[in-house]
Amino acid sequence: MTEDGTNSEDLMERQTTGEDRVRMTARQLSEPRTANWIASEAGWSHEPTKRVLERLVDDGILHRDESGTHTTYYPDYRRQAMQEAMRLRDSGHTVEELTDRLTDMKTQIRDWEDEFGVESPNQLRGTLADESLDAEEEDCRREIARKWEYLQRRIQIVGFAIREWDFLAPTTESPEASNSDTSASLHGVATVDEMDDGFSDEDVDVWMETAVDPIGSESDLGTEDS
Repeated sequence: MTEDGTNSEDLMERQTTGEDRVRMTARQLSEPRTANWIASEAGWSHEPTKRVLERLVDDGILHRDESGTHTTYYPDYRRQAMQEAMRLRDSGHTVEELTDRLTDMKTQIRDWEDEFGVESPNQLRGTLADESLDAEEEDCRREIARKWEYLQRRIQIVGFAIREWDFLAPTTESPEASNSDTSASLHGVATVDEMDDGFSDEDVDVWMETAVDPIGSESDLGTEDS
C-alpha cells in the first residue's frame, strides 16, 4: 500500500492515549467544533481534552472562536493544506504513487457509501439513531465516520499536491529536474521544516487565494484523476 503521510486505515488504532486521540481528532476537523464534541469523538473526558486543545491553540496549531454561544476550535486550514502538500512533495513518493493512493481513498469512500446507503460522514452518524444497532456496531460506525472525514481531507490535500507538483518542489531541486521528470524519487532535498520556514502567514494567504483551491469538490478531483 502506498503511503500519503499516514496509513488512514489504522491511524486511530495506533493512537494509544487520550491526548493522542484528541490531537488527531482536532487536526482532522472539517469545521469548528466544541471541546465536548472533540472529547466525545476522541473517547476522552472533557477537562483533559480542553487542556490539550488550549495547548494546541498556544502552539498555533488550532484557532479558538469565542464569538458564538459555545467556544469552538478549528485548525488553520489553508496553512495546514500547504504544509501537508509540501510534506507529500518532500516524501520521496512519485506522482504515480500519489495518484494510486488518491484512487484508493476515493474507492474506500464509495464502498462506505454503498455499504451504509449514505453520502457523508454525518449521514452515517445519523444512522446511530437506529435502535436495532448494538453498542459494537455503533462504535464501528462512529469510527468509520471519523476515518471518512480523514480520507476526505487527504483526498483534497493529495489532489492539491499532484496538481501543484512543480510549484511545491523543494528549493534544492532545480526547475529543470522537476520539469523533466516529475515522477522521479527525491533524494537529498530540503526538509519540510526548512521549506516551511520560508513561508510567512501572508505568503500562504496570497498563494491560497491565487492557486487552485486545495479544498475542491469531489467532482473536481475526479476530473483531475481522469
